[in-house]
Amino acid sequence: MIIKYFKTDFVFMSLFEGFYCFFLMSFFLACYFSLFVVVFSIFEFLKPGLTVNERNVSVFFIKGQFLIQFFSFLFLYKMFLPHLVKFLLAFEQNKNENFFNFYFQPRLLDYILVFWSVFYLIIFLFQISFFLFVLIQFRLVDIRFFIKNRREFIIFFLIIGCVFSPPDIYSQILLAFPCFLFYEIIIFFLIFINNV
Repeated sequence: MIIKYFKTDFVFMSLFEGFYCFFLMSFFLACYFSLFVVVFSIFEFLKPGLTVNERNVSVFFIKGQFLIQFFSFLFLYKMFLPHLVKFLLAFEQNKNENFFNFYFQPRLLDYILVFWSVFYLIIFLFQISFFLFVLIQFRLVDIRFFIKNRREFIIFFLIIGCVFSPPDIYSQILLAFPCFLFYEIIIFFLIFINNV
């Protein structure tokens, strides 16, 4: 599924690398999905001792995290990963146009490591907006601060997109836009709820 953007076969360079690829993929998937099981088990263990308000807040956090994980994977798989692969494969050189051949021969291990690194990076970036929502909801920061400093946050998200994406403007905007979109949705939602 995650290798469908390549139109070539993958190679491995050492005897144990093929086995290591399967092991690494299984390890990352197990860690990712076991996190949900651990969080749900902790919640079920603590639920009898929680007040109604604490239980509602906990359920909200769990649902929010599920939504963030879902949108993170959807964004990575449908938008960011295809563009990232297309951009990086554009460096391939053809002998008819240049002095030498410069072509890509993919190693599966390298691609697995890149995929999971980018995946966890995007999950982290999507968490920023949720963290801002938590700060506002628990009155740690006033919502007017985020409304007043909206321009600074736009620059902040663009800098994040610049640091964590390939060096083309489309990738930077593509990475910064979901952060800014969630930021705006949270601001308007809290304005509507709190009548600020």
